[in-house]
Amino acid sequence: MSDATHDRHDFVEPRPTDKFLLQTTGEVVTYQKLLEMYGEAPQTEDELEAILEEYAAAAIVTEL
Repeated sequence: MSDATHDRHDFVEPRPTDKFLLQTTGEVVTYQKLLEMYGEAPQTEDELEAILEEYAAAAIVTEL
């Protein structure tokens, strides 16, 4: 198995119902809404981080 194949499996995209706090507005949105705002789904962990940074979004942990 190549490293590229292995790397792809390491990225786990959030569930559509996962919630995020937009720190600039105080609004809570689902991951699905965040993707609608951005326009496309991330393909890598770095792309996801860029989206979260762009919207100053912080994940809200609801499960322990």
